[in-house]
Amino acid sequence: MTPRERFRRVYRHKKVDHIPYGFSFTNPRGSTFRAWRKQGLSREQQKKWYEFIGENEWMGIGRTDFGPIPPFKEKVIEERGNIRIWVDGWGVKRMDAIRQPTAGFQTRRYLEFPIKRLEDFEKMKERFNPYTSERFSPTEEENKQKIEDSYSSFLRKGRKQYWKDLKSICTL
Repeated sequence: MTPRERFRRVYRHKKVDHIPYGFSFTNPRGSTFRAWRKQGLSREQQKKWYEFIGENEWMGIGRTDFGPIPPFKEKVIEERGNIRIWVDGWGVKRMDAIRQPTAGFQTRRYLEFPIKRLEDFEKMKERFNPYTSERFSPTEEENKQKIEDSYSSFLRKGRKQYWKDLKSICTL
């Protein structure tokens, strides 16, 4: 059973050879790996992380950006001591420690959000348009520059690799 067949069968409440398992879209943080190494995780297990945890092969279709497009311009408002007050890519004014007390983790405090009135919400909606071409990749232009990429392994020979083409084969 392929990962896609397994996923579709689970989604439809049908029997599968095993339940699909995925740990995360990314590796654990470096600080987490360091702690696990102290607790007995070997270099070989870390190197072959997804194999070690038994994660299933996944059918990738590219990357999706769920944030605002265009993102807000990041801007540092003030730095004093170990504190930075700034506006992030989501338009949120926050206060962060410059030197983090725990490696691999971010200490932050949210001070102000960009939506305060209905007009702010209407303007923000424009940044979350699901049809914005920059929201998905690989884009056609990126694919013109690549002969093979990580998204082609599950496609039949000759099929296009663009998001607009891929979304139809992922239909449940």
